[in-house]
Amino acid sequence: MSEDMNLRSYDPSQLLGNEIRFRDAEEMIGLFEKATAACRGQKGLKGSVIDVEAKNGARLVMTGDLHDNGENLLRILKYAKLDKRQNDVLILHEVVHGGNYMNDMDMSVRMLARVAWLKIQYGDRLIVLQSNHELAQRNGEGILKAGLDQIEAFDLGLDYLYGEEDAKRVREAIGKYIEGLPLAVRMGNGVMLSHSLPGPRKMKEFDPGILERGVTKADLEPKGNAHLMVWGRRHRDEQMAELGKAWGVHLFVMGHQNADMGYEEEGEMGVFLASNHEHGVLVPIEMDRVYDQQSLVEGIVRLAGIRLS
Repeated sequence: MSEDMNLRSYDPSQLLGNEIRFRDAEEMIGLFEKATAACRGQKGLKGSVIDVEAKNGARLVMTGDLHDNGENLLRILKYAKLDKRQNDVLILHEVVHGGNYMNDMDMSVRMLARVAWLKIQYGDRLIVLQSNHELAQRNGEGILKAGLDQIEAFDLGLDYLYGEEDAKRVREAIGKYIEGLPLAVRMGNGVMLSHSLPGPRKMKEFDPGILERGVTKADLEPKGNAHLMVWGRRHRDEQMAELGKAWGVHLFVMGHQNADMGYEEEGEMGVFLASNHEHGVLVPIEMDRVYDQQSLVEGIVRLAGIRLS
């Protein structure tokens, strides 16, 4: 079942974006085209990094991988209060591939569309980051989970919803949207937000200049710089220190890695979050406050504690 079908723990009618006609190929194509333009026109975007302007009393809310969890998206949006907190910024990433299948089909294109719709609605105050599952979907790379290829299952879902010919057009619009997602957000207080970082063994192959120069098609392919940045795990302090010096930051907040209890510290400069399960979390980061790893972790909020009723 996808997030629209899981009625056991929340009411999906509460989700923003329900006015989207998910089975209308033309509407979906138009939606992703508008979201692509919003991503590429983001205020503060230089190359593939967004420099967020610090505003007194404002905060940035960072989340972990979402993976088609509609209930947790509701909790995140309730906490973020973007309609009331006009200077705040919310970051989402890795929203597809929840592992919930209908006859071996993944319908998480609807979550991808919901988040694209949110990007259009909130503009610069909602940022969607590049991530390995979205990029794998764009590239057609296989990712196995529960014995199924998630990329193929997603494609089967598109074929079911739109028919083979229209599915190709929707897939193309999705691919262009994914290509336009930024790699990172940099705050003036020295905190950087990204889906991940390159693995330590890939540092010799990685060009840190990708953030400032922007992403090419070659960067998105396997072994490319953007690809390396969203797939890395088990980062080390010496590596993070090297990247921090290159990018002018001292603390990294990421997703990508498994965090059964919602978050884990990584060395002394890294924290990674998960938002896709019952122990999922988010972290608010005040724009005018300087953080170290400990003070950031102390502010982590558990999604289960955010009441929906």
